[in-house]
Formats: sequence, structure tokens, C-alpha cells
Amino acid sequence: MSRWRRPDPAERTAFEEFVQQRGQALAGLARGLTSSAADAEDLLQDVLATVLERWERVAAADDTYLYARRVMVNASTSTWRRRHREMHEHSAEHVMAGDGRDRGSLWFTAAHHDDGDGEHRVLLLDERRAALEALRQLPPRQRAVVVLRYVEELPDAEIAALLDVTSVTVRSTAMRALRTLRGLLMGS
Repeated sequence: MSRWRRPDPAERTAFEEFVQQRGQALAGLARGLTSSAADAEDLLQDVLATVLERWERVAAADDTYLYARRVMVNASTSTWRRRHREMHEHSAEHVMAGDGRDRGSLWFTAAHHDDGDGEHRVLLLDERRAALEALRQLPPRQRAVVVLRYVEELPDAEIAALLDVTSVTVRSTAMRALRTLRGLLMGS
């Protein structure tokens, strides 16, 4: 394990510019991969700390956002595995559905329709909340595939590389996830 070193001023400036440019996108991805706003904030903070620690390597990558996104997916998966293991070790109940208080999500954003009375906008907000709640009920891999495919708009091959699975697995996982989401949202 490498020993942490303080980044030099140029690295710090480059990192801060990266966060300024891509921080909101990473925050949205974190919200999609986790079960609560607090978990998303923790994940984002951990990922940014890791990226800063490895900035020399990150900056040398072809795509710094792709690198950071991979760190985030890996960290999210590791967190889920650790919690899953702890749940079985301690026979504790673990709820993956979140607490429903994440109202600031940057993704699943409702379209802005100005119909004059705001009624349509409220309906879209309610649908957005229902979609977020349903998404939180998916297993972590299905949730990751849905977020990476439909929010990040990544091709299946790139999702497969991020999750260390085949493209066929991505497609079948997406199909199962969408079937589950449809059932949850339609109330069956």
C-alpha cells in the first residue's frame, strides 16, 4: 500500500479543476449507486480522496472521468459486499431501499413543462420519487447497470468492462432490472 503524500500545488489545482468540471456528474452517479443520500455523500468523498491520492496516475489516464467513475463503481461494489457480509455474519436486517429522503438527486430529473399551474411538474416529481424508490430496491449490480446504461448512457461494452462482466450479462441484467422496476412502479 502506498504512503499518502501531499499533492504539489499544480496537482492540487488540476484536481480542483477536475472536481469543478466533473463533480456534479460524479455526485449523480454516487446517488444512483447507493441506497441513501448519506451513503452517496460518503461514497463521493471516499472516491474524491482516492482520486486525489492517485492524482498523478489519474491525470496520466486517457480519460480522468472514466478513471474516477471506475473507482466509484469499484468502491460502491466493495461497500455493498462488506455490508452484505456483515449482514450475514451478524444476522442483522439490512434495508437496501434507502430512507426516501434523497430529494436532491441530479439524475432522473423531471422534464420542465410550464403548463401554467404547476400540476404537471408535481406529477413528474412524484414519478421521479417513485422511480428512485424502486431503483433503491434493486440489487446493487442491477442498480449499477441501470444507472450506467440509462443515466450515464454508457454502451454495454463499457459497462461490462467497468463491472468485469460480459456484454451479454449487462444486457440480461438490464432486462431483469427493467422487469423488476416495471413491476415495482406498476404496483405488482
